[in-house]
Amino acid sequence: MSVHARHLTLAAALTMAVSLPLHAQQEWLSLGSKHWSPTVVSKSGIGTANAVAEARVMRESVKAWCENWAPGDRDCVNREMASPEARKIYRASADCVAGRITTVDGNTYTLAGRWDNSDIGGGRSRWRDAAGRIVGRDNASGGLGISQQWEVLCPAGASPRAAPPPR
Repeated sequence: MSVHARHLTLAAALTMAVSLPLHAQQEWLSLGSKHWSPTVVSKSGIGTANAVAEARVMRESVKAWCENWAPGDRDCVNREMASPEARKIYRASADCVAGRITTVDGNTYTLAGRWDNSDIGGGRSRWRDAAGRIVGRDNASGGLGISQQWEVLCPAGASPRAAPPPR
């Protein structure tokens, strides 16, 4: 690739990043499909046996959530920002080597491979709960929220083996 082509590619990438809303440019941790998403404010040990991410709720993400879930509700942003949940620090941690994650809700899951392409989330990580049951990828079960947090803590480079099912 020529120097000129590289500069054009870089300029295009920067333009795209600048044109995205602030909350779309930042990493976040999933709280579920119908909830606002706290923005990652610190990370350490990413991709290792001691990966940690902490996130806080930002006004921009609450505003976007309110525009989607409560359009026309003028009090939505202030009400959500005043809630105890909006003041929390959300923390997720993982052992990327062993395939284990503790999500923002404090529950621990073990990697159980990847989802097939027969439904939503094909190719994303699949998880077992503490009782050894597969966590569904539907919104109510929250399996894809676990996958999202895993992807922040253990990017594609970290690929442990799935744990065998419990006996």
